[in-house]
Amino acid sequence: MNKSNPTKSMPEGFIALPKTARRPLRGAKYLGPVDEKEVFEVSILLRGRPDGLPLPDADYYAKTPPDMRKRFSAEEFASTFGAHPEDVKKVVRFAEKYGLKVVETDLSWRKVKVSGTAAQMSQAFGVSLRSYQYVITRKLRNKPHNLVSTYRGHAGPVHIPKELAGIVVNVVGLDNRNISHHASDDPPNTNPVTVQQMRQLYNFPTNNATGQTIAICSMGWGLGGYLTSDLQSYFGGSMPTVTAVSVESGIGNSTNELAITANAAAGSNVLTLASTAAIPLYSWVDIFLGANVYEAYVTAKTATTLTLSTMDASYNWVDAPLPSAIPSGTHIFINLDAEADLDICVSGSAAPGANIAMYFSNGDAQGWIDLIQRVATPQSGDPVCHILSCSWFISGGDDSATLQNWGVSSSDVGSISAAIQTAAANGLTILVASGDWGSDSQVGDGAAHVIYPASDPYVLGVGGTTVGNIGRNNNPLAFDEYVWNDDTGATGGGVSDHFALPSYQQHVSVPNSVNDSSHSGRGVPDVAANASGNSGYTLYLGGHSVVVGGTSAAAPLWAGLLAVINAALGSHVGFINPSLYAFGESVFNDIIAPPGPLDNGYNGAPGYPAGAGWDACTGLGSPNGQAILNALQLQHVVCPPISCLPTRIFCLPQMLCNPARICPPAIRLCQPRLVYPCIPQVVCAPLGITTCGPIEVFDPGEPGYDPEVIQQIEQIREQVAILKA
Repeated sequence: MNKSNPTKSMPEGFIALPKTARRPLRGAKYLGPVDEKEVFEVSILLRGRPDGLPLPDADYYAKTPPDMRKRFSAEEFASTFGAHPEDVKKVVRFAEKYGLKVVETDLSWRKVKVSGTAAQMSQAFGVSLRSYQYVITRKLRNKPHNLVSTYRGHAGPVHIPKELAGIVVNVVGLDNRNISHHASDDPPNTNPVTVQQMRQLYNFPTNNATGQTIAICSMGWGLGGYLTSDLQSYFGGSMPTVTAVSVESGIGNSTNELAITANAAAGSNVLTLASTAAIPLYSWVDIFLGANVYEAYVTAKTATTLTLSTMDASYNWVDAPLPSAIPSGTHIFINLDAEADLDICVSGSAAPGANIAMYFSNGDAQGWIDLIQRVATPQSGDPVCHILSCSWFISGGDDSATLQNWGVSSSDVGSISAAIQTAAANGLTILVASGDWGSDSQVGDGAAHVIYPASDPYVLGVGGTTVGNIGRNNNPLAFDEYVWNDDTGATGGGVSDHFALPSYQQHVSVPNSVNDSSHSGRGVPDVAANASGNSGYTLYLGGHSVVVGGTSAAAPLWAGLLAVINAALGSHVGFINPSLYAFGESVFNDIIAPPGPLDNGYNGAPGYPAGAGWDACTGLGSPNGQAILNALQLQHVVCPPISCLPTRIFCLPQMLCNPARICPPAIRLCQPRLVYPCIPQVVCAPLGITTCGPIEVFDPGEPGYDPEVIQQIEQIREQVAILKA
């Protein structure tokens, strides 16, 4: 960087907003002040109302199974957990005083979104906005490419009026740097697999997922998406309905196949098309030339022409001459995106009958918050989704040094995590891939790290395995499964520096950090599934087949499983981590070593060992889908309301209700003298019981005592024991 960013002095009557200080990205080049007339939006995030309740914590979810969690209306949620209307009014008055236009107020999400010019924003928030050039890495056509880009930033903290102290907790959008990134031996006979194979090996329930919609996040600033023809090649005649949702204006599915309309000479770097309106600047172009592929970026365009360039070793744009003449009518491909294809294809084929909704957003902190909110609380006409699968991440580590080096402020982590927790309270299951670079997490400092937001305690972090030797010993359902750590990458996992150990992990053996043996924290991942590129899935990009893997394949497979389970239950499981940890090894395939890699050490960083039970390579293990459904069905009960105080409690075994919840499994009411057993239907049906109560019970010696009723209760106990086994 050739010049440091000056920090604006604090305006009179203002204070610095804690944890909002910024510094330019390492290696970023200062270009000069932002155009004062540039118009953009920022989100002002507020505290929860002082007279409200805190968002539900992990203990609440551990004690309350999915069907017993309160479902709030929007109004109830806002009045319980949201911002106070008076706080919002104060923020609105502040914004209008500085000429900012109020675009949106949302009590539930504790947010006021405003629009204005760079000059107005600088004055309102006491920052000097500067433009920087930097290099980002994008995963295009299943391999990384460097791209020179720019961002708007500021050094030092955001400032707010003193009267808003304690009311405003963060301001996101002033700095729009991209914080989004795409997320050693194998078993014998390791080869690419199909999702249908993995459904069988992981014992998925056999029902379909009709009525379910799985949300997929795409944080690439609209430089990516999916090609319908590639999806049709993969799914054949059973392609799910795929809907593109633009979270931010102008950000959507930009993957396209177009024909050039004029001959292009060898050595030229200009292509002519009928229209370039749908092609954003810095889009990636692929032209398949026999066995070779021409690749370049769009660095300039007119209404009908594209100028194509690549970067040299010094990250300067240079012309990208065509290696041969290209005749008119040749098809070119714009922004082929293996990540989007992988998410759609794996989740869609893992959950037959489900629909897919891909949400496109900016890759900055505001984009993350807006996307999570849009999925959890859909707008009119949006798909209704209860599962969000995310193969993107924000930082290679959640320790303060790595967050700072990756350009992520601690206030942004707090705000994004608050959005995730709010989404969980709205019943959304969020799955995040744990990364493909083992314990190194692309940080490269020799220490172990976990990526964020996979380390957030309110997401289901998904690690990776390698599957091979399928059908061994002439058993089509037999296979070997190792920790993923081979020539294609390694499963992310470890111990969080930022988040404490959540209550649902306190009974598993999460080790202390390999960096600091005195530090304990949230363990990552929670679960795992097939991820190695050597046992990956065959997709189509621009009509050409490619094998793709990674924890970006494991997360959507789990998303598909949960969609199938939601359909079987007739409800949605929401934040599922506490339930999975309560079920434990009985519903997982435990991944131990040896055989296979002993840990997830990678690129010189120390790894965490694989062993029996939970470990920081594969979490609880890979799924036994039907066993998970069975266990959830045992939780899937509704205790009847008590209409008057009981005279006596007749206690059936606690396992008839959720074992993690304190709830009398049977209550005798004062009149009539009845017992209401909390018994799931899965118990009643095998016993030939057409209705699950009430059952009238009298004590021995009392008139009406019936030993057959007591015998029936004993049968229920036995049936539950069989199901649990």
